[in-house]
Amino acid sequence: MQKQILNEENAVKEVLQILRNKLNYQWDNIHFLNRNRYCVVTGQPTVAILLKREPFYTFGKKFRDMGASGVGDTINTKHLKEFVQWKVEIIYTLFPDGKLYSIPLQEFLLNSYSWVQKEGTPVRSISIHEYKRVN
Repeated sequence: MQKQILNEENAVKEVLQILRNKLNYQWDNIHFLNRNRYCVVTGQPTVAILLKREPFYTFGKKFRDMGASGVGDTINTKHLKEFVQWKVEIIYTLFPDGKLYSIPLQEFLLNSYSWVQKEGTPVRSISIHEYKRVN
């Protein structure tokens, strides 16, 4: 478990380094959530960093009736509510292949589909094409 936490902390540090180099981003504190896979970073602006295991590969199939295609990303509604409480402005999502994407929280909320996973967890999913590639 300790090794996993260190890897997640290193991944967050890498994302923050990218944001510092590309956007001159400065931060105050890092607050880890969801078993250290998500964090809220307070600064200007306050951001969320999500470390994802994989994209939502069946996004297009799940939402085909709504005109969706391709892969997507999913965030638990509980964590989205926490992001709103923390006044997060931008979500940064890092996938295992090292690709970093961003989307303003408000855009995610407006353009995502709400549904309940088979385990009963309410989530929201969005097409990866709504994201902006950072690196």
